[in-house]
Amino acid sequence: MYTPRNPFFSEFSYGYALTEDLIVGQGTSVSIAPIFPSLIEEGQIGFDVLLERNGIPLFLQFKLAHYISRRTAREVRDGLFEPPLYRMHLRCRNEMNQHSLLLSLEEEGNEVYYTAPAFHLREQLDEAYRNRQVWERSFQIRPSDVGPLSQEDHHVSFQKPGQWRVFSAQSSRQGESPDSSAIRNRLGREIREKQTPQLRDQIHRLDQSLLKIFRERKDESASWRWVRPEAIETELTPLRRISYLARSFFDCQFFVATPKGQA
Repeated sequence: MYTPRNPFFSEFSYGYALTEDLIVGQGTSVSIAPIFPSLIEEGQIGFDVLLERNGIPLFLQFKLAHYISRRTAREVRDGLFEPPLYRMHLRCRNEMNQHSLLLSLEEEGNEVYYTAPAFHLREQLDEAYRNRQVWERSFQIRPSDVGPLSQEDHHVSFQKPGQWRVFSAQSSRQGESPDSSAIRNRLGREIREKQTPQLRDQIHRLDQSLLKIFRERKDESASWRWVRPEAIETELTPLRRISYLARSFFDCQFFVATPKGQA
């Protein structure tokens, strides 16, 4: 059986490089900043200023991708792809179907994406980082594009630019790789043209939507059954709670997109 090549860097390294790339936002009119629980304090001026801005909450799930180059790979044997390509595996086999959690998060009206590098070598990551091209050279896809999945093995094969396809027993969805810059530019246009409310005014709705999913789904996992929602609600502020649930329960990173230069 053909075993694809693993990436020569960690998910942490990729996530760090991508996050810094988004913050800089080179060549775009929007800046995307991560919200980390350890940095959130009520009254801290940096977050007070951020919350007064118009913006859009964004959730990203960092993935690694496996490099496929041989013609013995399933995707190539079936005539669906020409090598090289990448495979992005989805986590659906644990007690809690993580993909379905991200679907629920998106269904609440949130911006949610998987993002994976369309490269696999350490030197490629270093080059993309130096040139501020990590986001541009990554593949992004919404959970809703993939669709609902059972608790079995599933993966998305993709080329960038090029096509993507879901490989599973139930699904045969496919599409074209999105333009990474178009995603960031669309967020910027929506903030300006649709006059999105200040982030502070969106926090309550966002907090309630994450708590709703948490209450409905937490008992699916033995590690979360003992956690009382009341404790999280009373011990954490809304912004810290959103960031905590995003990272710990949904396993993704919470960002906010704001226009550059906004006072």
